Formats: sequence, C-alpha cells, structure tokens
Amino acid sequence: MWRSENEQEQEKNIAWSEGVVIYFHEDFLGENLLQSDEAIRLRQVFHKSLRGMEFTEQSAITLKKLMLDLLPMDGFDGILHLLKILNFISNTKEYQILASPGYTNTLREADTERMFKVYAYVMKNFKRKMVLADLAKLTNMTPTSFSRYFKQHANKSFSDFVSEIRIGHACKLLIEQKINVSQACYESGFQTLSNFNKQFKTITNRTPLAFKKEYEVY
Repeated sequence: MWRSENEQEQEKNIAWSEGVVIYFHEDFLGENLLQSDEAIRLRQVFHKSLRGMEFTEQSAITLKKLMLDLLPMDGFDGILHLLKILNFISNTKEYQILASPGYTNTLREADTERMFKVYAYVMKNFKRKMVLADLAKLTNMTPTSFSRYFKQHANKSFSDFVSEIRIGHACKLLIEQKINVSQACYESGFQTLSNFNKQFKTITNRTPLAFKKEYEVY
C-alpha cells in the first residue's frame, strides 16, 4: 500500500481530501508474476515500502499525477494504470526510505486482513445506512471495541471515515454526472441535506454548490 500526501490545491482531478490512498493485495495479479525475473524490481519495492518511501523531485510530481489519474478509472483500465504506477515506482531513484533498517511494522497480518474487510464492506455499502453493530460482527468485536480498534489503526473515527468516502463519491457525482446537490446527497448515503452540507464543508472547506460551480469552468 502506498499513501501520497498532497497539498490542498485546485486541481480538476482531485476530489475531496489532502491525500490519495490506493489499496491492493501484493499478489493481486497472482503469485507467479512476482516470481518472474521481470518483476524483481517490483519485489524490491514491496520490501522497501515496509519502511516507508518518500518520493522526491520530479518523481513526486509525476507520481502525484499518476495517482490522481487513477481515481476515476474502473475495471481493467484501473488495473493497467496501477501497473503503470508500480512500474514507475520500481524504476525511479528519486526517493528516500523513511525508517531505519531495524524498523518493523507492528500491524499484524490478521489486522491487515481485518481492516481490508472493513474497507471493502464500507466501499460496497456506504450508500445505505451504516450500522456499527454490523461492522462489529464482521470483525468479531463488540461495537465499542470496534470503534476503538478502528480509530487506533486508521487514525480517525469510523464515522469520519464513512463521511469521507461518501463526500468523495458526492464530489465525483457533482463533477462527472452534473447532477444537483440534493441528488448527490442522497445518492451518496446521507439521510438529510443539512448533514450532507455540514460534512461536505468540513471535509472540502467549501459548500457543495460552491464546489460544483468551481469545477463547471473545466
């Protein structure tokens, strides 16, 4: 998993936050690909990424654009573009390793799988009402334990995470499908327009209408 933190700025392709997060399994194309001689640099990148990688100079600019270009892509186009990103990362030398060789990731494999299940569930169901008890059941926890666990591993509350996903989807609807604010609200999983407006402004620092008008110039 790579995470690229970006400064807030007005860009056509950026949707709602200060970062882009891309989740994928290391063997998402099968184990055989990573065992090939052609993928040796990619295996090295996966190993280095355990200590954190900060990309610098022109590579940081190029990688930022590549990641933003991936946002609207789905299906096979998204997979091909992800491979393009990984190929770029495996070839660039403009990066720094953030942690010392002695660093070990304390997030256990079981925790990684558990969080992945949560993310996958939210991405599939965010348009309907999210019940904390359902997530607790999914992770074999009590609701209170799940809330504490999620905040510890995601550095934000579960409700904030869901709001960010919903607002991100709403931004995409407002930009790409040219629908009105009310439609974007309910099609993104919000129950009331007032809460949608409040959450939208909290996350994007602008109202939904202002956001829509801002991108109508493109």
